[in-house]
Formats: sequence, structure tokens, C-alpha cells
Amino acid sequence: MENINFLESIIGALLGVIGTIITGYFTFRSQLKNAKVDGKKNSNEFIIELQRQIAEERKHVHEQRLHDSKAINENMKLITQMQKQINAIEIEVTEWRKKYLDLNEKYTLLQQEYNDLQKKFSNLKSQLTRYKKTQNESRSTP
Repeated sequence: MENINFLESIIGALLGVIGTIITGYFTFRSQLKNAKVDGKKNSNEFIIELQRQIAEERKHVHEQRLHDSKAINENMKLITQMQKQINAIEIEVTEWRKKYLDLNEKYTLLQQEYNDLQKKFSNLKSQLTRYKKTQNESRSTP
């Protein structure tokens, strides 16, 4: 979500700068056309006014660049923090995977031991049954 906000703020800033430059260009162009129509009568005043407007536009663009640079720096800090959090999560996931694999190995060993004990129990049970049977046969035979 923060990445989207970051991209939106960068795109908004770039569009603002582009809009300012385009507005300045068209303002300059229309005033230049007006000056040609008026002739040389007010050319000095026109040039002075254009220089003032250009200075204002430069100041505005400079302020916008500073604002955009600050926003980009803040967003880069957020990205760095998010990357650190992602790295920490990846480390934690790796540790949990390792624990899972260890427990899975222990479970497999316990399962094998259980199966071995089941076999031994079955063998002992069958031996006990045979022993009882031989005992019963020996008692029944006089």
C-alpha cells in the first residue's frame, strides 16, 4: 500500500512540474504573439514582464523540485525500513523452516522407532501365545 502511495506521490510531483513548465511555455508564447501585434511600442515593458514571470516560474519549479526531493527521500526511507522488515521476516521464516525440518526428522525417527516397537511387540505376543499353547499342551498330556 505504501508503495502505491509512493508511486502516486512521485507521479503527482512529476505531473506538477510538467504542468508548470507547459503553462509557462504557453504563457510565454501567447505573450510573445501579443508583443508582435503591439509592435515595438511596449517591447521593453514586455521583456521586463517576461523576465519577471520567468523568474517566478523558475522559483516555483525550484520549490517544486525541493518538495519532490524531500518526498522522494522520505519514501526512500520508508522503502529502506520496509526492506529491513522484509529481511527480518525472511530470516524468521528461514528459522521456522529449519525448526520444521528438525521436527519432521525427529518425527520420522520416532515413527520408525514406533514401528520397530510394534514389530517387537507382535513378536513377543506371538511368542507368548506359543508358550501358553505349549504349556497347555504339556498340562493336558498325562
